[in-house]
Amino acid sequence: EKEMKSLFCLPAVAVCLFSCCAFAGVSYRQTKIADAPFDMPVLNEPVFPNRDFIISDFGASSDGKKCTEAIAKAMEACSAAGGGRVVVPAGRWLTGAVHFRSNCNLHLAEGAVLEFSDDPADYPLVQATWGGIECMNHSPLLYAFGVEDIAITGKGRIAPRMKRWQDWFSRPPEHMKAIECLYHWGATNAPVAFRNLPAIKGSNMRPQLIHLNRARNVLLDGFEIRESPLWTIHLFHSENCIIRNLDSRARGHNNDGIDIEMTRNVLVEKCVFDQQDDGVCLKAGRNQDAWRLNRPTENVVVRDCHFIGAHTMLGIGSELSGGIRNVWMTRCTATAVLSPLLIKTNHRRGGFVENIWFDNCRAGDVSTVFAIWSRCFYQWARFPDYEVRYTKIRNINMDGFSCERAYRGLVLKGDSHEEPCGISVKNVKVGNVMDGFVDIQCCNGINLEGVKIEKKDPDVRWAFVKQLPVSSQIAELSPGHARAAEFLSKKKWAALPDGEHDLGDGAVAFVGIQELRPCSEAKMSENPDFDMFVAIPDPENSADSYVAEWFYFGKNRFPKSMVLDCYAFIPAKMQYADKLVFGNAQMRRRVVVKVKAVAR
Repeated sequence: EKEMKSLFCLPAVAVCLFSCCAFAGVSYRQTKIADAPFDMPVLNEPVFPNRDFIISDFGASSDGKKCTEAIAKAMEACSAAGGGRVVVPAGRWLTGAVHFRSNCNLHLAEGAVLEFSDDPADYPLVQATWGGIECMNHSPLLYAFGVEDIAITGKGRIAPRMKRWQDWFSRPPEHMKAIECLYHWGATNAPVAFRNLPAIKGSNMRPQLIHLNRARNVLLDGFEIRESPLWTIHLFHSENCIIRNLDSRARGHNNDGIDIEMTRNVLVEKCVFDQQDDGVCLKAGRNQDAWRLNRPTENVVVRDCHFIGAHTMLGIGSELSGGIRNVWMTRCTATAVLSPLLIKTNHRRGGFVENIWFDNCRAGDVSTVFAIWSRCFYQWARFPDYEVRYTKIRNINMDGFSCERAYRGLVLKGDSHEEPCGISVKNVKVGNVMDGFVDIQCCNGINLEGVKIEKKDPDVRWAFVKQLPVSSQIAELSPGHARAAEFLSKKKWAALPDGEHDLGDGAVAFVGIQELRPCSEAKMSENPDFDMFVAIPDPENSADSYVAEWFYFGKNRFPKSMVLDCYAFIPAKMQYADKLVFGNAQMRRRVVVKVKAVAR
């Protein structure tokens, strides 16, 4: 009888085991970082069940029709089953916003391109952030809110269409009105649901590419990114995140590589960044809105990454009102960056920056080795102070950094009301520096040890210069153009005295303090008079203002941040070209070379 009962139970046991296996949930693989200079928590990397939900099985096709609905259905089925992979097969798949559900791994197969539409109508209103303030805005392209155990993996590519977003790069009056409204909403604690940015017609508030909001247990691994409307990856108010093996290249406006904001317990490793803005940036919200949330960014490790180009390797701020602590960047390299380590804040922020380690990193070309700006406002400077709170900056450590060329070394500009303290710079080696190495104001407890400058040269040039078009094609236009190309490429024009310099063959250089401004009314002229080159011989990382100027290349207009040595070629057929130099704007010492135009 006992044997019969046992045999009778076997099918039930088998059914039970099958059921458990079929609906097994997400498990975790632990990642320990034992050598961090602070107590780094163990990270739980989500491991997803072996179940695939292929988007083509849910109606997606790679024939150019949008797959938004099919991806949403696959995501819903995957989550309902207890987790697995939502698979994007090889091919090109057009979609609108992708919204994550818990327990889902969006897997981009090798050869897959997830191509996002640039139609704002494909991105519905969601709760997100803009400039460190919570708001309602167009959905980020890949969006998560309040979920856990999610991932994007695989060797595929995320490649948004960019034309509409590029049209939104500029800042028309409506856009600035939206920023002003957002600033006041955040300062007065207006309900987040009330802060509807798209309701302001013409606001053009671009969404982030990947925005993970209040997410837990996140894995981003292995895929490529090509361009982004705004910040590329944004971790907001999240926890336990691993980002590794990414290849991120976005050279548009405000294209930070990864922004870690009010988020804790993060590992970024073995990634490649080529960004038009900061590489890895730590943030913690803006002013009153951040004080309301009261959540610091903490416990962040960045290691073994390479920065092809970026404003910073490690940027901190300027939105840091919730506080930033326990950060370690190590064994990272860069081809060319403005500032390997930059801390930005102002007297509205409050918060703190403490326990920062930046060690064993190296770079080719940099503008400033290490900078602190305590008066960094950008376009928000025009708005009034609601409350003054100073930022506490302490225990900042740079050790074992080297670079081939630097414009300047340390530019540490603190605030006399709350002076940065406990700053240590050790074992720094610079191959060639153009300007003075140390500019320290309103800081105390500065320790400099083992700092070595191999050579000082007033005509240091950076890799950025080589990317701009002074070429043999220009030299072939006329003898005057050849003179201009030779002058800009070889002559030590940075050290020239102010005044007019005849270069010969009709090329003339003007050196001195000049104004440069955007010229929105620039038009193409059928009767050109001259070609013009603009050069900035002595750039400044000014703590009082941020200079973002428009330069024209042919018919295209691009923003170029004028905080480094660079020049632009402006063709004569552009009417009003002279207004790009002589107008009401930033005063800088510039070199302008004019050459009589020739027929193209």
